[in-house]
Amino acid sequence: MLTEDQIRKIVGESFKKTSGSNIQSWSNTLKDEDIDQSTLRQWVTTLVNDEEIGVSRFQHKLEFSAIIKKVSPSDTFESLGRHVFLLSTGKVCSNPITPHSQTCCPYPKKCPECGHDVR
Repeated sequence: MLTEDQIRKIVGESFKKTSGSNIQSWSNTLKDEDIDQSTLRQWVTTLVNDEEIGVSRFQHKLEFSAIIKKVSPSDTFESLGRHVFLLSTGKVCSNPITPHSQTCCPYPKKCPECGHDVR
């Protein structure tokens, strides 16, 4: 799973790449920063696909269709970060009963909670 710092990096750096400016406050709405629906789609594309600043740089995946349905210009940056956290997927351990999400970078070979291999 992504950490709060990783999410802030992903959201902040992708916002800067899309809009050319920094996030002024995480409690601001996207609309406060002049993000309309078209810019939002470009931004989410960057979050999902950009290998240098998107979720994939932390070995995670995020489906464009899953997150674009959840966010709108009236959301705050904080709520967008929460959606990234909840919807992105990384590696889990191979525990057949309760697979545990693993903290990235680097991923462990064995789960620190149960000792099963991480896949």
